Amino acid sequence: MYKKIIINLAMAMITPLAIASPMEEADEALAYATAADSNFYFETARDVKLTVFHPDVTGKMSVTSQISVPQNSILAVKLSSFTYSVNENWVCGIRIVDVMDEDLRESDAADEQDFCIRTDAIKNTKLLESSNGKNKEAFLNYLKTGQVKELHDLGFQAYNPHGALQNYQTFKANISSGGGIISPLKNCGVGCLTVTSEYGMRKHPVLKTKRLHKGIDLRAKTGTQVVSVYDGKVLATRTEKNQKTGKMKGYGHYVIVIHPHKGVETLYAHLSGFKTSAGRPVTQGQTIALSGNTGIGTAPHLHFEIHKRKNNTYVPVNPRTYVTQMLNVSL
Repeated sequence: MYKKIIINLAMAMITPLAIASPMEEADEALAYATAADSNFYFETARDVKLTVFHPDVTGKMSVTSQISVPQNSILAVKLSSFTYSVNENWVCGIRIVDVMDEDLRESDAADEQDFCIRTDAIKNTKLLESSNGKNKEAFLNYLKTGQVKELHDLGFQAYNPHGALQNYQTFKANISSGGGIISPLKNCGVGCLTVTSEYGMRKHPVLKTKRLHKGIDLRAKTGTQVVSVYDGKVLATRTEKNQKTGKMKGYGHYVIVIHPHKGVETLYAHLSGFKTSAGRPVTQGQTIALSGNTGIGTAPHLHFEIHKRKNNTYVPVNPRTYVTQMLNVSL
């Protein structure tokens, strides 16, 4: 039987109601802020296998599925679900944030799933600058020594009321709350955005295969300023290339921004250039990139995704529901 030490770092995250009171809204913002402070983001240096374990009828932990992610994938470890298996040397509570593989990215295999990774594999990864400072130091120490006490203590501080309040105050000092969503294209207001390809299953216009389109494509000339739709922090600026030829493929140049106080992550793809860098805080409306047609596409446009927090992971949702009033309804 698998023997596990479960690092119990948090109670379940607050589930927002359809109509929330001011106190409930404050609690929700606090939960998101605290969750943001409890994430580690790291990039894989080589192809790695992620594993899912579940107990069988006897209570023994058995492998139920595995997925192989390519090098340069971004993974996240959450203190809220961090577990460590003594006998088998596994770190669990792993979430796939991004993979540079169009087929894998646009499948639903990795959504709504927590994985485990062997400690020898996680030790060969690179922590991203987007990781919180204190937690980053503690996690680096864990990788070096194998000791989890410091992580446990940080998790307890993050999720007890006093520690959560401190986290929230720090969070507010660094990132303002911002208002409602704005257009991802600069100076583009009500009725301005034109969708050229919708969210959902579609036949890829170039590859001619049927796959899930996890965002919407917005008409934009090359060089149009792309802005962050909320306050947040840049998780990564990335370029998807063919490993053999070095030519850009898939999303080409793209940016991922995290917005923990809103419970979402946003992605902006097929860019012609970057105007920010990983780890930088950004304000709502700040230019982060220029639109283009890099990667695989038929014409200049902005591919825009929203991933919404659900339990302890993030899942893609239709951005149309967020930017409805900014869309050109005549088309």
